Amino acid sequence: MRKVLWATLVGLSAIGVIGADAAVAQVVPDVTLGAESSRVRRATVRGRDADLIEGGAARGRNLFHSFQEFGVRDGDAAYFANPAATENIFSRVTGSNPSNILGTLGVDGTANLFFMNPNGILFGPNASLDVGGSFAATTANAIQFGEQGFFNATNPEAPALLTINPSAFLFNQIPIANPATITNQANTIFGLRVGNGQNLLLLGGNVENDGGRLSAFEGRVEVGSVAGIGTIELNTDDSLSFPATLARGDVSFTNGSRVAVAFSEDGDIGVTAQNIEVLDNSLLAAGIFINSGAVGNQAGNLTLNATGDIRVRDSSITNNVNLGATGNGGNLIIAARSLSVEEGAQLVASTRGQGDAGNVIINAQDRVSFVGRSADGKSSSAAFSTVEATGVGQGGNVEITTGSLDVQDGAQLVANTRGQGDAGNVIINAQDRVSFVG
Repeated sequence: MRKVLWATLVGLSAIGVIGADAAVAQVVPDVTLGAESSRVRRATVRGRDADLIEGGAARGRNLFHSFQEFGVRDGDAAYFANPAATENIFSRVTGSNPSNILGTLGVDGTANLFFMNPNGILFGPNASLDVGGSFAATTANAIQFGEQGFFNATNPEAPALLTINPSAFLFNQIPIANPATITNQANTIFGLRVGNGQNLLLLGGNVENDGGRLSAFEGRVEVGSVAGIGTIELNTDDSLSFPATLARGDVSFTNGSRVAVAFSEDGDIGVTAQNIEVLDNSLLAAGIFINSGAVGNQAGNLTLNATGDIRVRDSSITNNVNLGATGNGGNLIIAARSLSVEEGAQLVASTRGQGDAGNVIINAQDRVSFVGRSADGKSSSAAFSTVEATGVGQGGNVEITTGSLDVQDGAQLVANTRGQGDAGNVIINAQDRVSFVG
């Protein structure tokens, strides 16, 4: 059964993540939990030598751990023990150093894992997850549990009777420098992966995916960036709701980054930030995977929400019903001040299988531009919703609402059919200007 992470999230603190070449701290418990302090020993876990983390403060279905330092060396592993009654494991770092996760971070069981370090978190190139439930990494200062209290990393105390699901992440300290960053460089085949139907959340200051991969097939990948004090709710579908007045940071996907949720149904991607960049052969992919799905299955949505600018260059953002797949595609939804699609980048919601395509929906207050082709000339910068030659289903719409629209130098907006089904429409609502050149 899919496990859901419930939370409301609140503002930011901290300093940047140390480089991967710096010394990596091992797992060092602190003394803030008293007699219930975490304990670490070397053990064989799931057939490999690892740090096994035991002890902690059990409160109903929740288990709390607290550390002075937390890091995993390249090639090593750290696993949290999972007592039978535990559904959620909460880990905080109370020291002053970021966490460098260069090896495997796991749970020896099916519990959800919340990993909190207000100083920053780095997942190195060989980092991986081995968790049976969902996973959340955050640079929040504290996690709130309704009226029961807080699990706080910056003012640590032993947890009170915190037996319910978490209700809030607190970012409640004004940062002296930049907000704490989460950096993902994990570039193994699936990168940071949770099990099918589970959820993967990265919430911090700037979130930088530098060649990193995030995978939650049939689940949800949620990436959010905070640059101030505020409350961010985690909705029942595991999406984040940011207040309109809350300052946001930036999220980037660069150097061949990948985000993947497509499988037989569901699968959502949500990114919330001030500015969002998808650059340098990166890919965000939802939809129904090749030769997967069934009649009546529905893919999730892929949503980018920015208060500033979204830039997509030499990359793809897709929500497709792929070849041999069965089921309906979800929508690709973009909201921003401005959107720039460059150098052959493409926004695609199409069907190559048995099922309807979704829509490409763009709302940009100031400007939308599609410019140019890829360096090899093979790909146009474009927005597509099509029924391809192997597709059987209805095409979706390409809908653009903006101040001004520029399509130039070989760029395209396309809603057509080459298969069995009707095409959708290209719908443009521009307050000021529409320009097609070249």
